[in-house]
Amino acid sequence: MATLSAVLVTSMGVLLGAGAGVVEGATADAARVERQEAVPLCTAAYVIDYYNSQTYVDRVGEDFCDCGLPLMRWGRVTPHGLVLYWEPCETGAERSASMGE
Repeated sequence: MATLSAVLVTSMGVLLGAGAGVVEGATADAARVERQEAVPLCTAAYVIDYYNSQTYVDRVGEDFCDCGLPLMRWGRVTPHGLVLYWEPCETGAERSASMGE
């Protein structure tokens, strides 16, 4: 089986190879990987509930973040958010100090 010395994923999702072989067409996985954006990690621990109006009766979404993990979201984000919990994450120096190091 021929190996590729370089592979380029184009915006059309076509793989172009250079070297010993050429790959024609892209797999669905390669196209999905290309479209994925990097998910930032949480720098604070928080929970925000989102409501459909200023009455804050019908909850339509929620954000949940924990230090060092990616944001978890369900539903939709609206201008009517209610912060239920918020705490900043410890830095490395703060963590060391709290452990007595």
